[in-house]
Amino acid sequence: MNRNYLLTATLVVATTACSKHPSEQVVADYLNQKRCQDRAAFILDGDENEKAALTSKYADETDCVVPHGKIDGTGCQGVAVGEYCSVAVEKISSDYCVKRVGEAEFKIDWLCSTGWNSVPLKTVKANKPGSEKPVLLRVTAVLSDQHEGGTSAETEVSVVLSDETDSLQAWMPYSRQVTARKKQTLEFPAGVKLKQLLADGRKHKVLVEVAYLKKEDGDQPFVSWLYQEGWRALPADELAKQQKLKLAAADAFAHPGAEEAKSIMACCNKLVALAKDKTVEPTLALGASLVAPKCLAQATKVRDGLGSAGGAWSEIGANKKLMGDHFPAECAVK
Repeated sequence: MNRNYLLTATLVVATTACSKHPSEQVVADYLNQKRCQDRAAFILDGDENEKAALTSKYADETDCVVPHGKIDGTGCQGVAVGEYCSVAVEKISSDYCVKRVGEAEFKIDWLCSTGWNSVPLKTVKANKPGSEKPVLLRVTAVLSDQHEGGTSAETEVSVVLSDETDSLQAWMPYSRQVTARKKQTLEFPAGVKLKQLLADGRKHKVLVEVAYLKKEDGDQPFVSWLYQEGWRALPADELAKQQKLKLAAADAFAHPGAEEAKSIMACCNKLVALAKDKTVEPTLALGASLVAPKCLAQATKVRDGLGSAGGAWSEIGANKKLMGDHFPAECAVK
């Protein structure tokens, strides 16, 4: 056999054996960059401005080369364009989350790989943002058996959230009893999902929204929404979609009787208007001013699932004598 042919074949085999899979190569290139900002060439840059975040995180670092062992991207072989996979690296505890972006091209999802937060947990604990300004966080979550501030294992899931800066004991509602409906159990979907996810007792990477419930006896941190398991970057359109789902779910959970309360509120609004009307008889205005607060209280109870519509109409009707023949038609017992 031709000696040159054997030599060429040997070189081809050796080269193939030593070559890295593109998923492994992108991680190797990322870890071998001396200048931290040069790492940006190997990461995704989506709606959360990952490259700017990377530059900010390593602003004070002078050398970003990371000593490492074998890089294993076995799980990335065969994944389709647009799909994610994990690359393991010896001597580094966490895997790298990578995405196939082309036929032979992968990029590192830097947010997913590092768990970076634009507002770290330590700052969240210091600022205690209210429910009107929740903070999106990449954290690890694990179940806790501690329940404080009136929370209960029957209605809230207690968790410990952690990032690289701090840890936080928080809770998330997952169910409540609706007394107006024969003690029917009402579920909060995101809370149920978090409870089920953490049921194995292990730590899980999650993308959640955290805020503080403002109370006189101390502000309480709570999880307002679970966006997903894992730390993958969330596109802006998906984030917006999830936020709409959150608002709808939160409203349905807090106000399960909203539809039933609408007609009661129509009665209440009419009474409030009569109480303020300077053109009606004083006795009529006085009667309306006495009945209106009771009506509003009943409407609120029905809206929040704490009272029945039938009971509310009976209570409102019992005050009819205060207004006599001028009792509004909107307040007729339904």
